[in-house]
Amino acid sequence: MRDYLVGQLGKALHRTGAFGGETAFWFLFNHLAALEEREAEWAAQRKRFPAGAPDGVAGAMAKVLPGCGLDATASVYGEFARALGWLKTRRRLSDSEYGDLRDRAVAWCDEDRSWTEFHQEFGRPSVTFGPTQFRYGKTFAYVGAESMVAFHFRGGDPEPVLLAVREGVDRFTFTPEGRRPD
Repeated sequence: MRDYLVGQLGKALHRTGAFGGETAFWFLFNHLAALEEREAEWAAQRKRFPAGAPDGVAGAMAKVLPGCGLDATASVYGEFARALGWLKTRRRLSDSEYGDLRDRAVAWCDEDRSWTEFHQEFGRPSVTFGPTQFRYGKTFAYVGAESMVAFHFRGGDPEPVLLAVREGVDRFTFTPEGRRPD
């Protein structure tokens, strides 16, 4: 049952809209926590971010990153899943790789950046949140042992543009485009 639920969580993190939005995460996390008798740990994760607010993580993320979609919300739940051992990744960065990437990512936000520039600089992410089509927003994350660095992109034509980099659930660094009022 655990493997099935973790698999469904992975699918929901990638295609959140198809799974019904943020509500799907509540069901999946609650079921996994109950199955593993880790309800207190799941409650502690929720306290790291205002997920208990009336508008949930989606509402909080919409205030911080206007114009971002469910991918940004999914990435916060991805951080919760990482902390609880439920996030499947392509690879986990070593401590030194993670520290280097984190430091470069923050400095990199001084300018507006495109998806192409991002991909050339950082390579394939550990996990992708959101659709694969370029015109839609997406979040790419690199996972370390203690946290993850997430790159939030707004969809666009000809390609997505970086709005912010987030470490953990609440440390944001914005690009000039990400600081513009929506």
